[in-house]
Amino acid sequence: MKEYASKKLPATIKKPTGTSSRSGEDEPQFRATPLPRREREATKRVARKLDKRFSEAETEKQIDRDVAELKAGRRQNARKVRKIVGGIYPLYLHYDRHEDKQLVLYRACIDAGINLTARMDLASVVVRYQLRNLPLKPEAISRYASVLRQAAIDEILPGRLTKHLGTKGHSLKAMALKLSRRNRADKSKAPRKPQITLRCAEELRKKMERYRAGRGCWLHVKSKEAGPPTVDKVSRHRPRPEESSSTQW
Repeated sequence: MKEYASKKLPATIKKPTGTSSRSGEDEPQFRATPLPRREREATKRVARKLDKRFSEAETEKQIDRDVAELKAGRRQNARKVRKIVGGIYPLYLHYDRHEDKQLVLYRACIDAGINLTARMDLASVVVRYQLRNLPLKPEAISRYASVLRQAAIDEILPGRLTKHLGTKGHSLKAMALKLSRRNRADKSKAPRKPQITLRCAEELRKKMERYRAGRGCWLHVKSKEAGPPTVDKVSRHRPRPEESSSTQW
């Protein structure tokens, strides 16, 4: 990926305050949302299997050619889309393995006018940049990013995702739905915060509800001269009009 000239940053990105120790240029303060521990470990294992002769520039050129062919067509071809997503998969693993390459990717996205929000993960950033020349909806970008993440969880080897997406039951939609269900199941298993309710506060709340319902539960308290107001007794009858002036609620 070639270096881009710095431009004005979008409002969604914090303006960089420091400089890089290597190149002396400003670095974007954006950082992708971290993945869950199990997914992160699986992605690292698959990234280690990436070919040492992998060329980032050649892969990007091939993706650009495939995107141009898809854009020139009259309608979206599912086979071409699978080929493009399968070509982005090694790039995703490459960026996940090399954190210094991620800064170059973020800078390229900013210079290309792509808004990076705080809730974006690395897969979403890679898909947005590589498919920046296609008029895609946010739902499609999110679907393709989910496919990359699920492929890493299933530990699909780089270069085999295109063929895997062509098999029955492993389409783009099915892979994205599998990740969505997995995330939903993980959230349901997360421990919830216990709800602590004081017994005295609960009883007082019930008494106030009975009073508001018109059942006549009145709390008689002592006068302020005898000290702080405390509950003296609970009566089930309504006080007389002359008593109401000396009664505090």
